Amino acid sequence: MFKLSELEEEDAIDLLQQLLETGIPPSAIANAFQLEPEFVRGIQAEMRVRRYGTAEIAEAMSWLMWEAYDEAVQLLHTGSPANRIRAVAMILPRSVGMAARQDPEEFSRIRSMMEDLIVSQTNVPAGVEEPGEFVIAD
Repeated sequence: MFKLSELEEEDAIDLLQQLLETGIPPSAIANAFQLEPEFVRGIQAEMRVRRYGTAEIAEAMSWLMWEAYDEAVQLLHTGSPANRIRAVAMILPRSVGMAARQDPEEFSRIRSMMEDLIVSQTNVPAGVEEPGEFVIAD
């Protein structure tokens, strides 16, 4: 019978990491090799810290949401007029729901910011051509 203790420590850790990477649950690995489940979960946590910067899913999701927020802001500032309008159209309905949960002062501030954003989106940026004579425009 194969025993994990017969391997060098580095080789044993590598084996455990490979098993975890294939999706085998830490508790199953711990049971198979008669290890403490917390030891195997610790190895899994270290793998996640190396890969994602954290072992906590809440922290990872928070980071991911901020990355998405940064991308949305970048799109609003530098995207084509059509993409900027689409982004605003996707953001507005969600912001209304969030604004309903804010206090009145916060709601007024958000409404003012949204008005400024809409006004800035209606201005045609420099370098964008006006429609030609054969294009139906508003």
